[in-house]
Amino acid sequence: MTYDLRTTAQGQQAATVQEGLRQQLAYIRADKRLTDTGRRQQIAAVYLQAKNQLTALKNDESKKRTDQVNYLRRLLFGSAGTSDAQTAISYRDAQERVGVLGLEDQDKAAKLLDQAQLSGDDVMVKAIIQRALDLQWVDVANKYIETHAYYGEKLEELWHLDSESSEGIDTIGFINATVFHADKPGELSAYFDDNQLAGIAAGI
Repeated sequence: MTYDLRTTAQGQQAATVQEGLRQQLAYIRADKRLTDTGRRQQIAAVYLQAKNQLTALKNDESKKRTDQVNYLRRLLFGSAGTSDAQTAISYRDAQERVGVLGLEDQDKAAKLLDQAQLSGDDVMVKAIIQRALDLQWVDVANKYIETHAYYGEKLEELWHLDSESSEGIDTIGFINATVFHADKPGELSAYFDDNQLAGIAAGI
């Protein structure tokens, strides 16, 4: 359940921006009419434009993702906000009981989930799957997903959206770091500040 930024609408738009930048750079470099200064000016302009577009797409994707994660968390674990005092107390007690379980206690959590589902203790079930998400208990999450069609699908979506922080350094983690990135053209390697590049692009 790995979150791959390339599959998002913003990620796909970013790929289009990156490809457009590559094509523009190739055209500018092949234009024999340009002086070195003129070539550098045009390269700075298209690079900054692409970089700004990619930053905007990254921010948009991040906001949409955060909004959806917050929505799914409220949907799945929303008992904390109930106006029913007894339910709120039960939810807090369930969280405290489950909160003592550590990463190595997945088997205990799975048994507790079975007991809670058999007894119809929905508050405890919510507390357990929230802990499963926090500690990445895959077996517990799958047990819930297999027995709850609608909410199981929502938990799987939340796991998918919220998994990047726990991915560590792997192939997808590396790829995600490049989705909204534009490599600086070699012609601009001596410049490290975007304000400098903006000046070059403006012919200053």
